[in-house]
Amino acid sequence: MFLYVHGFASTGQAFKGRVLSNFFGRENVICPTLSADPACAMAELEAIVTAHLDRGLTLVGSSLGGFYSIYLSEKYKLKAVLINPVVDWRVMQHMVGRNKNWQTGQWFEFTAEACRELELFSVSCPTDSRYLLLLQRDDELLDYRKAIAFMPSADCIVKSGGGHHYNDFNGDMGKVKAFAANPNL
Repeated sequence: MFLYVHGFASTGQAFKGRVLSNFFGRENVICPTLSADPACAMAELEAIVTAHLDRGLTLVGSSLGGFYSIYLSEKYKLKAVLINPVVDWRVMQHMVGRNKNWQTGQWFEFTAEACRELELFSVSCPTDSRYLLLLQRDDELLDYRKAIAFMPSADCIVKSGGGHHYNDFNGDMGKVKAFAANPNL
C-alpha cells in the first residue's frame, strides 16, 4: 500500500498521485488532499499512517510532501520514496504570504507562524537505507545536492534536466515497485 503526500499548493489528485494510482491500482494508493497548515496536515497524515501500519505502507512524498514523509518515515520506520524533497523547512520561508493552489486555482494564506510549524517536523540526517530519492538536476526550486548531502545512505536516482515537478515519474514506476517490495529495507 502507498500513501502519496503531495507538495505545497497541490492536492492528492496531482499528476504523481494519479500515476501511482494508475500503476498500482486505486485500492492500493491513498492520495489525500492535505491542509496548507503544517500541524493540520501532519495530524491528517498520522491518522492515515496509524490506520494502515499493518498493510506494509510505503510513503511517496513530493517536495514539501517529501519533508513530511521523512518525518513520518523516521517516526514509524516506513520506507519512503522522496521526489525532489524539501529537506530543510527554512526553504519554505519564501512561500509566506498569499499562494494559489496549482490544482484548484484557489488562493490561500501561508502565514509565518504556519511556516515555523514546519520546524516541529524536522529530523536529523537519516542514516539508514529505507529511502529512495528521485531527483532532477534542473529543479528550479530546490538544489538536488542538498537532498543527497542530507541523506547519504539513501538509494538515489539523479536525472539530468527536468525540473521541480520531476518530469519522468511515469518512467520510474518499476523502480518504485522494486523498492517498496524489497524486504531488506
